[in-house]
Amino acid sequence: SRRRDTRARPAKTAMFAQAASARVATQFASALPAALASRRRSSESRGWCPPGLDSHNVEDASSSRPGGAPAPFLFRVVAKRSAKKAMARKLDKRDDVRDMQKMISDRVAAEEAEASYRPEPPPAPRDPADAARRILAAQGTFQEVLARMKDVKQAAMDSGRFSSVSGYKAFPEVAVVVKDLGVAKSAVYEAHLERAVALLVQAKGEPPANLSKFDWVYQKGVSGGNVRCLSFMLAACHKANVIPGMMEVLRVALENEAVAVVDEKILARAVATLVDLDEMGLLDEGEPQLLAAVRDAMVGSGCMLNPEY
Repeated sequence: SRRRDTRARPAKTAMFAQAASARVATQFASALPAALASRRRSSESRGWCPPGLDSHNVEDASSSRPGGAPAPFLFRVVAKRSAKKAMARKLDKRDDVRDMQKMISDRVAAEEAEASYRPEPPPAPRDPADAARRILAAQGTFQEVLARMKDVKQAAMDSGRFSSVSGYKAFPEVAVVVKDLGVAKSAVYEAHLERAVALLVQAKGEPPANLSKFDWVYQKGVSGGNVRCLSFMLAACHKANVIPGMMEVLRVALENEAVAVVDEKILARAVATLVDLDEMGLLDEGEPQLLAAVRDAMVGSGCMLNPEY
């Protein structure tokens, strides 16, 4: 029996120690808020209070544990949030949203105004020779603007304010010259189309006309409603059998990757006529290469109606 008592003694001792530890833990957890409050009062009497030691902000962690198990060394301090700071953050977010909405509305309004803008068309060329001179002048202007854009970009990169992340956004002069380059490029294509119209009206015996005859909007390039005009010009030149005019329209469509947008039936008929002329050797220098490039673009875009062409 003494051996049994001796063997059971360590287990009883561990059980009593665990119960004593639980009692101490419970007493500590129950006395913690009062101790913190006392410390706060003593600190306030000295004129200073450590942040977060408010007895009302201390929660006993034992009440949140399953079964109410004591947690003597765990307590949660609930931080107080300033109502002024929360309101300030809310007002800042509201201002940011308003600024973003205003930016979007201004951008949409600017795009709509630009889309509805129709610049005054230039005077019509007097004859095809005058239209050819306009092509040379437009090409010269384009080269000048291109050289100026290179100089402006190089000056921006050498200024020390250039960043590879933001690019040229901090340089408004670059945006201006890029816009001028787009206008100059459109002017080159418009000069080619004006030559096609000049050849067309000469063949039909009509007075000189510009691209407004086909409802073309100048300075817009081959985009939007101007793409439809290519089909009208090509059909008119094909009907009047104006071969150089057809080549000019196809040149503009090819360089602007708009071959697939031209009406398929009109395009197939025009290309078929040009292929027949090419087989007879009646095309001018450089036109067979342009025709081959147009046929390749048609095959690549899948807009071929006749497999022969």
